[in-house]
Amino acid sequence: MQIGGVERSLVGLLEALDPAKVEVHLFLYAHEGEFMPMIPSWVKLIPESPSYVALGLPLRQAIFSFRPWIGLARLYAKFATALEEKMAGKSGFFLSRSHKYAVPFLPKIPGEYDLAISFLMPHDIVWKNVTAQKKAGWIH
Repeated sequence: MQIGGVERSLVGLLEALDPAKVEVHLFLYAHEGEFMPMIPSWVKLIPESPSYVALGLPLRQAIFSFRPWIGLARLYAKFATALEEKMAGKSGFFLSRSHKYAVPFLPKIPGEYDLAISFLMPHDIVWKNVTAQKKAGWIH
């Protein structure tokens, strides 16, 4: 929960919800950052997963860490993006590809939910690794 617009929007939404009417389970890639204390106490934090933490590590560190497949998927995405930029002259979207190729190596988020909202693009993780009746992507 680093300082940023997405994080601020998430905190604002959580503060606006009535805990008597909703039960919120929050999954974060990493349980760190300046906004962590701003998460209301009634929100249930889903335990952190080392595989998801690896998504936020510098590429070299991710490759040589405890989750090398995540780092290698991100490296493949980097090469695919650079190749497309060079061959087709199209600017690539490394972050989108990074998540797309990493998703098969990431564990499913535990639990079943009525609604899952992805607050950070790309939305592949909620789309493929969360079991929910409805899914939404927050674009700000």
